[in-house]
Amino acid sequence: MEALNPRDDRTALEQAFLLFEQASAQLQEEYAGLRGEVARLRREVEEKNALLSRGIEEHRRWMLFLATVLERIPNGIVVTNPDGGILASNGHAERLLGLSGPPEPGTPLSSLGETGLAVARAAEAGATRTVTSGRRKGEPLRLKVARTALPEAGGASGGSLLVLEDETDAHLLSEGSERARRLASMGEMAARIAHEIRNPLTSCRLFLAMAVQDAQSGKGEDALANLGKLEGVLGSIDCAVSNMLGFIRNHRPACLPFDPEALARECVEYARPLLQERGIETVVENLAPGETAISDPTLLRQAFLNILLNAIQAMGPGGGSVAVRISHRPVRKGEGEAPYLRFSFRDTGPGIPESILPRIFDPFFTTRSDGTGLGLTVVQSIMLALDGFAEVESVEGGGTTFSLLVPRDPRYGKGQG
Repeated sequence: MEALNPRDDRTALEQAFLLFEQASAQLQEEYAGLRGEVARLRREVEEKNALLSRGIEEHRRWMLFLATVLERIPNGIVVTNPDGGILASNGHAERLLGLSGPPEPGTPLSSLGETGLAVARAAEAGATRTVTSGRRKGEPLRLKVARTALPEAGGASGGSLLVLEDETDAHLLSEGSERARRLASMGEMAARIAHEIRNPLTSCRLFLAMAVQDAQSGKGEDALANLGKLEGVLGSIDCAVSNMLGFIRNHRPACLPFDPEALARECVEYARPLLQERGIETVVENLAPGETAISDPTLLRQAFLNILLNAIQAMGPGGGSVAVRISHRPVRKGEGEAPYLRFSFRDTGPGIPESILPRIFDPFFTTRSDGTGLGLTVVQSIMLALDGFAEVESVEGGGTTFSLLVPRDPRYGKGQG
């Protein structure tokens, strides 16, 4: 048996210790590296935790801010799921819906009383609309409901955003403004009527006093002349009242036979006192002799007198002339033509400025301080009622021609075209 060599054992032991020391050193080095890595990871975790904490705090602040903004929005805000259940709402919406506080999540909007049901139905309709429900300040509550679809992830419908706007006060204010406007218009109209009637009444008193004085003095012809002037002034008052009634009422024309020339001459004679007072000559020319027509002579008489009075007022006290002409005028209707009568009134007045010509038929438009602005408006409405129309030709400084065209027989061509 070979004997052990102590030197070899020592060498082996030294090598073993050397390997152990190397392994230990390597382990210490790796441990140190691991501790460094752990420290680095800890720092990163701490940094991320701090960042996450800041994000959570920022999110909390933003949520608080948005909740505050939502509460301060002057309109009601309601968020619903696809089934119409309430997911969120602000205080204003809750008050409009008559709730004492936030509803339970998922509560159907349609179950929240009459107002909730009306809002839910408006939301289902999809378009912005106003609903009336309940009462506020003794008046019906008016809510404008605007709906916006809220998409889910993937594009599917995720519910709705409803904006509720209380229009009750605005509606009442609008009604009050409209009422005030109508009252103001009525007041203006009444003032104009009073002005237009008061002045002729003064003339009536004057002519009547002069006629009485002439009669007492034995001046019969002068008394008759003043009575004729009185009749003319009363005619202008009657025309003003008829215009007002014609503007307020709907014309219901009759269908009666009449003589166009006789009607035109009757109107000229009715206005004769005013024509003579202003020194205005008149002539009636009939280019359709022996013609008869079917229409409403009462409405035509009012229209003719308005045109004559308009001409008299336009020419003023300086005199002039009015030519009345009656003629045929075919008017195309459908695929054929219908026979119309044309009554034209040409005056030698100053004409109508081109700038105001498009407005002369507008209600209450007048260039006279004492006019109601209804005469030509009534003429236009009468023409429309008679299935006719009015035409005007005017040259500033060269006179004006008003033409009134009416069917010779409104029964002609019924059912044609």
